[in-house]
Amino acid sequence: MSLCQNVLRRGAIYWWRKKIFDRSANRTRLLAISLKVREPNLAKRLAALLNVKLDNYRAAILAGRLTIDQTRRLLAHFIEVEREALDDSIFRALNTEASPDLLP
Repeated sequence: MSLCQNVLRRGAIYWWRKKIFDRSANRTRLLAISLKVREPNLAKRLAALLNVKLDNYRAAILAGRLTIDQTRRLLAHFIEVEREALDDSIFRALNTEASPDLLP
């Protein structure tokens, strides 16, 4: 059962999947990226960001300037950066609540 559109849970980890037309192969391919999160609220947030990012790449993909594999690598890197940013913000929020006197 999916959490929201394009998000599936495989084991304990959430994945984002989307079908996209591959012009070089002249067929539809499945683009699947692990979100590498176990929390449903984080999976929803990352999936929404991926949907927007893919829409930004769609013109290049349809024109043949960007392959599906290149898109997969770009989106996987994007997820890594976003997860690190989320982890940092969560860490800061937890430490601020615990000890506000430690802030610079």
